[in-house]
Amino acid sequence: MTFAVPSLRDKAITVRLTRSMYRADKFDKTVTRAVETTLGSNTRGCGRYTKKLLRNCSEYKAVCTAFQDIYTYVINNTLPWMDDGVRVLPSNLYFDFVAEFNQMKSDAMGKVEALANVWDQAVLNDHALLGAMWNADDYPSREEMVSKFAIRLVYQPIPNSADFRIDIDDADKQALDNALSEVEAKATEYVANRLLEPLKAMIEKLSIPIGADGSIFRDTLVSNMREACEQAKKLNINNVEAIDRVADEILSQLEHITPDTLRESDAVRSSTASKLSDIQTKLGEWF
Repeated sequence: MTFAVPSLRDKAITVRLTRSMYRADKFDKTVTRAVETTLGSNTRGCGRYTKKLLRNCSEYKAVCTAFQDIYTYVINNTLPWMDDGVRVLPSNLYFDFVAEFNQMKSDAMGKVEALANVWDQAVLNDHALLGAMWNADDYPSREEMVSKFAIRLVYQPIPNSADFRIDIDDADKQALDNALSEVEAKATEYVANRLLEPLKAMIEKLSIPIGADGSIFRDTLVSNMREACEQAKKLNINNVEAIDRVADEILSQLEHITPDTLRESDAVRSSTASKLSDIQTKLGEWF
C-alpha cells in the first residue's frame, strides 16, 4: 500500500497581515525655513524639519507598542513565503494562532479607544510642549484619528498549479510548483536558523567568565532560547526529526537552569556553554 506524501497545501495556509496607523510625525515647511534662515542658509531645501507630535502621550505610545507586538507575533509564529507581506501558517497552529491574534487585535483597538478618550487633551498638551511650532491643523479630528487605525489578517489556501481552471503555459505551472517546493524546503532551513541565532548568542555570552567585561546578561537570554525551541517544534511543518531532537536537547539542558544560577556559578555557566556548544555543532552538521 502506498501513502500520499502530504504537500505544503495539506500542511499550511498563507496569511497576510495589513496594518494602518496614525503617524504622529509632521513635516513643517515654516519651521524648516526658519531653521535654514537662522543658520545662515539662503537656499531652500537644505533640510527638512519633522515635528514629533504626542511625544508625552502614553496612550499613543501604548497603541504603537500594541500594533508592533501584533506584527512580531505574526512573524514569530509563521514561516516565510515567496512574496513580501505573505507568511505561511502551519495548519495545526491555526486555532491557537487565530485566538491569540484576535485577542491581541481586540486589546490594540481598545488602546486606540483609550487614545480617543484623551485626544483633545493630548493635542492641548502638545501646545505646551511645542510652543510656537504647535499648529492645530497638524492634528486630525478624533474621529479621523481613530479611522486611521486598522488591523486585518487575510487567510488563504496554499495555491498549486491544479488550481487553474484555464489553460496556462506548462512552463508557468512548473514554475509555480517549483516555487512551492522551494518554500517548503526552505522552511526547515528557516526553523534551523531560528534555533541557531539565540543558541549562538547564549553560548557566546556564557563563554565569558563571571565578572569579565561583557559577562552580564538579561533573563531573556534564557527565556528567548526556550521560546525559540518551542517555536521551532511548532513551525517544523516538514516534521524533520533533527529539528525536534535539537530543540528537545536544548530544553533538557536548560530544564533546571535559571538566569541567576548562570550569573552566580562559573561551573554551571561553563558546563552549560560547553553542552550547548556540542548541540550547536550537531545543528551545523545537519543543516
